[in-house]
Amino acid sequence: MLLIAGASGFLGANALLEAIDAGREVAGAFHSTPVHWKGIDTFEADLATPEAAFGLLNSLRPDWVLNCAALADVDGCERDPAAARRINTDMARTLAASCRAAGARLLHISTDSVFDGKRGNYSEKDEPSPINVYAQTKLDGERAVAEELPDALIVRTNFFGISPGERTGLADWAIKELTAGNRVPGFTDIAFAPLLANDLVRVLFAMMDGGLSGLYHLGSTRVSKFDFVVLLARTLGLDEKLVQPARISDGALRAARPRDTSLCSARAESALGKRMASLERSIGLFEQLRRAGHAGRLNALFGS
Repeated sequence: MLLIAGASGFLGANALLEAIDAGREVAGAFHSTPVHWKGIDTFEADLATPEAAFGLLNSLRPDWVLNCAALADVDGCERDPAAARRINTDMARTLAASCRAAGARLLHISTDSVFDGKRGNYSEKDEPSPINVYAQTKLDGERAVAEELPDALIVRTNFFGISPGERTGLADWAIKELTAGNRVPGFTDIAFAPLLANDLVRVLFAMMDGGLSGLYHLGSTRVSKFDFVVLLARTLGLDEKLVQPARISDGALRAARPRDTSLCSARAESALGKRMASLERSIGLFEQLRRAGHAGRLNALFGS
């Protein structure tokens, strides 16, 4: 059985639906935003609390725990470092210790933001150098997991997709603005290599099925935020001329951002015997999911 921690979050909600569609035995854990699906057990639990984490895992005895829970608001982490540390570091450690006690494997999701962004195309051998609170607490979470559970599977990645509930990710926000005929700023000086969340989840399932452990990077085609939104508009038949070049300094953001966090997926591709999806394929699948009503299915998890 698979337990998804953070099942009400962006990645967690999409992972829950992917697991259901794949016929996997799955349960979900959420903290404050309930998720429900007929025939699927979901549990409210503060997994940063050892009693709650140990209790839930001892009760369920899952084979794998997929930890999608995180405080990913980069500027929010800068404003409240204690909250960031509690969720991104302390909870990761507690969940890893609980997995060890319950005999469960753990797949912990980390971020490409652990790098300073000076070079890009980072491999697992490159030394992290966080430049904001979010990245530092996520890196500390990785290290806590590895200390508590040496056979854990840790994945650094970046993803986009259809947003669950009332959340609005980059892709959904850009589409909403472009559809309304509004101009959308795209950072020309920020690069990343995002995977579609649904593609990412399927790769994560393959990694679990293969019994992998250790640190892996998962990414797609390197692209600037500007070119990403342009490609998104072009694929969806929206006016790409509305996408306006911008620089990160124009954003008045509280926390520093790394300029190029693209990841090299060669190690994972070798272990799995398959290539990561290209960005073009990912955006094409994103549009297919939109047309197939995936947003409605995600909203149904939240009873809306």
